[in-house]
Amino acid sequence: MAGGAEETRCGYTEGLAWYTLQDGVQQGPFEERQVREWAAAGALRPGALVWRDGAAGWQTAGEVFGPGADGAPRRRCERCGTMQPESWVVRWGGIEVCAYCKPRHVAALREGRALPAAYGEFAGFGPRFAARMIDSMIQSVGNFALQMPVLVMVGATGASARPEQMGPWMLGFYGFTVLAQIGLQAVYEVWFLAKKGGTPGKLLLQLQVLDGEGKRLGSKHALGRYFAHYVTGMTLGIGYLMPLWDSEKRALHDMLADTRVMKQ
Repeated sequence: MAGGAEETRCGYTEGLAWYTLQDGVQQGPFEERQVREWAAAGALRPGALVWRDGAAGWQTAGEVFGPGADGAPRRRCERCGTMQPESWVVRWGGIEVCAYCKPRHVAALREGRALPAAYGEFAGFGPRFAARMIDSMIQSVGNFALQMPVLVMVGATGASARPEQMGPWMLGFYGFTVLAQIGLQAVYEVWFLAKKGGTPGKLLLQLQVLDGEGKRLGSKHALGRYFAHYVTGMTLGIGYLMPLWDSEKRALHDMLADTRVMKQ
């Protein structure tokens, strides 16, 4: 500073040496005026760290030089965990993020890999498999009710249960029951996901299905996820095993539909 003058601002004294730590690179010493100008111009990001001679430890540039650094209200960024001036924090994709974290957070949301930890823990293969077995048992009751007329007709006529040996009328009715079973399963899946956040099996085990932004699925989204199950089924079971190694415990149909199964 010219003439060695010192000026106190926000509890800090100009004229002392300041150091910066950004992207793993420490630089300095600098005068406060220079560091403050970098912060205002965006060259020094809010999440970068700064330290001055005599300070107890490093602080973020947003805390020291950001708008409202003189004691204005602050909010915590849920990605980096730092307290930032209120005007630097926005709610985006279900969580509050600071100006420094927002670009990375938005990019991660677009890639379908940024569901906030605030929504709970990802459900692993074990709970998901148990929930699927419970749902399968519930659905088997409806499937049996739809198959009963075919079984009765087969028994009455003495025909083989193999479709190719059935008569045209019986074969058509058999095809109708198969489609009815698919429709019943789709209604089961879509209604419970859209209205309750999970199927009865998942709800019993305190699991829920959310989209990439942590929201409950809409009917169209839930229907798309249901049909994505058929793609998973074509992988000889590998698609269902993917939660064992995926970082967000997603099966193949979760990746295709951009969904996550979370513990409540």
